Amino acid sequence: MNIINVSYRNTDYNIYIDNNILDNLKNYVDTNKKILIITDDKLPKKYIKNIGKQLIDADLFVFESGEINKSEKTLFAILNHLAKNNYSRDSLLIALGGGITGDITAMAASIYKRGIDYINIPTTLLSQVDSSVGGKTAINSEHGKNLFGTFYNPIMVLIDPTTLNTLTERQKSNGIAEIIKYGLIHNEEIINCLENENLNYEKLIKLSIKSKLYFVAEDPYDKKNRQILNFGHTIGHALEKASNYEYLHGEAIAYGIKKMIKGTDFENRVLNLLKKYNLDINIKIDIDKLYNYIKNDKKISNNKMSLILVKKIGNGFIKTIELKDIRKFL
Repeated sequence: MNIINVSYRNTDYNIYIDNNILDNLKNYVDTNKKILIITDDKLPKKYIKNIGKQLIDADLFVFESGEINKSEKTLFAILNHLAKNNYSRDSLLIALGGGITGDITAMAASIYKRGIDYINIPTTLLSQVDSSVGGKTAINSEHGKNLFGTFYNPIMVLIDPTTLNTLTERQKSNGIAEIIKYGLIHNEEIINCLENENLNYEKLIKLSIKSKLYFVAEDPYDKKNRQILNFGHTIGHALEKASNYEYLHGEAIAYGIKKMIKGTDFENRVLNLLKKYNLDINIKIDIDKLYNYIKNDKKISNNKMSLILVKKIGNGFIKTIELKDIRKFL
């Protein structure tokens, strides 16, 4: 088992990474609490059955999958379910699934009765390397992705790498895009691992979490260097919204990464990696439409924006540009 302690400011919790950890939930979950498990309708049923046998009295809330349902409507359906069924501040939420489930569960936990505990159990590669650290919660708006949100951390994260066995190759590549990002902005060892023939997912998950923690611990509220974690995301998030979520998050981020590395000494190396994982996708999108969504990016202030670039592999940095100059990268 790998245990990563997430400790900074007023935050202190553990991330447990172990094969088949989902078979031993009673070792981690306080079964004396009133528990609501939140998941979507695409989660493999075997996980719900397995957890149901261990947490016999837990309730279940299932919402329709997809970014379009990471919405105010779903959030308030969860909150009203909690209120209607008399959940207290001592109750516990469990997010079981991918990043959408984690984001919306965390937001519900952060605002229900001004905050209740939740545990994150991410079951996709993307959510295991991304939402397990950082404390960001979010829902989408018609005007952009993740526009409404809070900062709120789980009391623990449980990662079972064997859940990746249920993912399609496209879903795995969806997570690998974020792993590539960590390698480019912080740790070249990650890129080296991805270039090898045999992937060690447990090692990649651990390295990715530690890279993210490096930025989050220094800047938990995303005011300064934590913004480097948004490499590829300014264009990627805009693409997701402009295409009405036709592309998976990782595919959109890969598109953003391609735009940001153009003309660099390492461009071909990164393009070869994207091709290897089927992330070098031919995307046609209206540039004006893309730009209109970029204008809602959180890194914009006074018509200037923080653009995330990479100087060399493993070294991301922030450059302030005029908002209109982002068009040069589109």
